[in-house]
Amino acid sequence: MTLTPLRLGALLLLVAAGLHLVFVAFVGPGELPVAIAAALAAVGIWRGWRWLAWITLLVVIVAIGVSLARLGGSPIPDPLLYLLIVDDAAAALALFAGVWRSRQSRTAT
Repeated sequence: MTLTPLRLGALLLLVAAGLHLVFVAFVGPGELPVAIAAALAAVGIWRGWRWLAWITLLVVIVAIGVSLARLGGSPIPDPLLYLLIVDDAAAALALFAGVWRSRQSRTAT
């Protein structure tokens, strides 16, 4: 099994889901739906659902902005938020590379 960019993005989304589970300790159960959504998106992307990768890419880009806005004003420690921002940025890059590569291979045929 090869680690394609989409699968790397899925793994990074699982890391983000885990971080959101850690955030539950700081802000309560409001982070649980985010963790569940990230995990479900990761499973779908791992299976190769490109349409879900496109949607998730847009959601992750918005999530980076939300995390940046939370810095300094949230009960979540800033180092954990920075870790989430870096993870989300890496996931966005991997997802973009995955959907772009798939698009390139489709137009070449």
